[in-house]
Amino acid sequence: MPTVWPGEILEYTDDCLEGHGIYKEISGNNEEMFISSIAGTVKQVDRLITIEADTYWYTPGVGDVVVGWVTGIANKRWYVEINSRQDTVLLLNSINLIGNVQRRKGELDEIMMSEYYSIGDIVIAEVQSTGNKIQLHTRSSKYRKISFGVLIKLEGAVTDNRGQYHKQTVNGKEIEIVIGKNGYVVVHSDDHTAHGEIKEVALSLSNYI
Repeated sequence: MPTVWPGEILEYTDDCLEGHGIYKEISGNNEEMFISSIAGTVKQVDRLITIEADTYWYTPGVGDVVVGWVTGIANKRWYVEINSRQDTVLLLNSINLIGNVQRRKGELDEIMMSEYYSIGDIVIAEVQSTGNKIQLHTRSSKYRKISFGVLIKLEGAVTDNRGQYHKQTVNGKEIEIVIGKNGYVVVHSDDHTAHGEIKEVALSLSNYI
């Protein structure tokens, strides 16, 4: 059975029923369309159509661009979920301070850690080292916290290179897609009124993968 991506239109008749990983929308011709909401393999049992997500764990490589989110803060580090079996940390010494100020981090910075990255924040980072723990860094302007966007897990999908960046203008608003090597994607914009445009691009991810 075929592998599909989020937002991909599936070719099935109206007699079929949508199951897990599929939803329906009405097309411009007033016809019902089956659309995938996750990446995975299409399964059909009688009239029921479902998508079975592939189980996938990311194996890190130094230099990989990854997308994740902060799950904890302790001991001068942030814990980040990047779809790996190993613990992943972002050390306080491995970030740029606000305004890209170059100085040694001190006690005040440790107190203010939640001002830099708080639990639940989406983060774009680079793998700095691997071993017992994965260490990330954000010492570049392209690695940062995302304040307005959506995070999507592509399950078994992994890009062939270190990470991909795409930009698209929708209704005059610039939307950026960052595809992490770990199978997580963030679709975001600096324009906080771009709710609909972000959703539109997120539903068409198959155009970029």
